[in-house]
Amino acid sequence: VSKYQILATLDNKTSDICREADRKIYSVDKAVTGENYPPLHTFCRSTTVPYYDDSDYSGDKRVARDPVTGKSYEVPADMNYKEWHEKYVESNPEIVIAEKKWKNRFADKKQFEEYKNILGKDVPNSLDNFQNLKYNNSEDYRLVKVDYSRRKRLINNPELKLPNIDTAIIDDRKFTDYLFGGNKENGLNKGRLITKRLGYDISNYKEFKADILKRAAFNPSIRKADGKYGAKYEQQAIFYNKDMVPTNAIIGWQVQGDKTHLSTIYVKEVKD
Repeated sequence: VSKYQILATLDNKTSDICREADRKIYSVDKAVTGENYPPLHTFCRSTTVPYYDDSDYSGDKRVARDPVTGKSYEVPADMNYKEWHEKYVESNPEIVIAEKKWKNRFADKKQFEEYKNILGKDVPNSLDNFQNLKYNNSEDYRLVKVDYSRRKRLINNPELKLPNIDTAIIDDRKFTDYLFGGNKENGLNKGRLITKRLGYDISNYKEFKADILKRAAFNPSIRKADGKYGAKYEQQAIFYNKDMVPTNAIIGWQVQGDKTHLSTIYVKEVKD
């Protein structure tokens, strides 16, 4: 044997190094382990096969593995990793996602742990679910990132905490006579959207009230204006419905001395 050919594993776990090296041919007397001869890196799965210039390999087969099902199948032996990837992976969105999840598993795990530390139960309950959110639902993932960024900002800038948050008051009439009852169409329109997006209505408004106070405690506030009845503060907060779908809301507060009470809340889209 004077020549050898590198043979990488045809699945989504193969490293970029081995993908590039697949089916390349080298002289045995010039083989250098780690450069042009496996193992090419730690935990390398590539191997080599003898190569003869005068042999016909057109009828040979090599084995590939389906990244989603894990089942093996045969492809032509002269198909390299790039060709296999283009034909069997890039054309299948489900396999593309599976590959991303595998390649980014270490970085995603680190991110998941950090998000879990900041967002608690508002982040998916497993790494797999977190990756599904990240790679399958770009809009919801964007809002989760916004939520993380805001809460992190308050942690790093505690002076942005809403004044008197521990004693803040929300009058029940904001729900019974404005958002979910009464005859003010402006308020009822806000309430209808809240019901549609978050599932809160007149029957469970007290849960909504508690949710508002909880989220007000870990989102930064901005002093918008000063008036006759005190200072007006505003917060933006991400709320989650029972299916963990995120929605951005504006929360308005009136602050006068050591008293803080809710002035308004409504759903509003957010870009960043």
